[in-house]
Amino acid sequence: MVALLRDAISSGNYQQAYEICIANPCFLSKIMQASFENIGMGKHAVEEALTEAFAKQAVRLKSKNNYLSVIGVISPMIGLTGTVLGMMTAFSALGSSGVSQMGKLSSAISAVLIATAAGLIVAIPAFAFFYFFKNAMTTAFCRHPR
Repeated sequence: MVALLRDAISSGNYQQAYEICIANPCFLSKIMQASFENIGMGKHAVEEALTEAFAKQAVRLKSKNNYLSVIGVISPMIGLTGTVLGMMTAFSALGSSGVSQMGKLSSAISAVLIATAAGLIVAIPAFAFFYFFKNAMTTAFCRHPR
């Protein structure tokens, strides 16, 4: 798409470039489409349209990435809830049967560890992907043309 846009723009065929943007919806094409929609209004209007479209697309990407952060924050809390409930079961088993029935205590402690691990198994990749995409967006948005 970038090569097609480059060819259309360099040949001065802005209508074709606009159609390429419509046919290939993505971050770049939505920004470029806004500039082509304002091309007859002068340089200032095009620059303003580019800036506004860029800001809108950046917010859209960032808001979708925030879901990963929410998942990363909430999943350990869900795991912790399972841990607390499991510990309550473990202490209840210990209180009712003492150390004579270690099987009940062991299975309750096993459930506690599974709940904790499940929360972490979800949270760690969610945070890793959140920061990966956040840094990728920051790098892409702040890169200066050469």
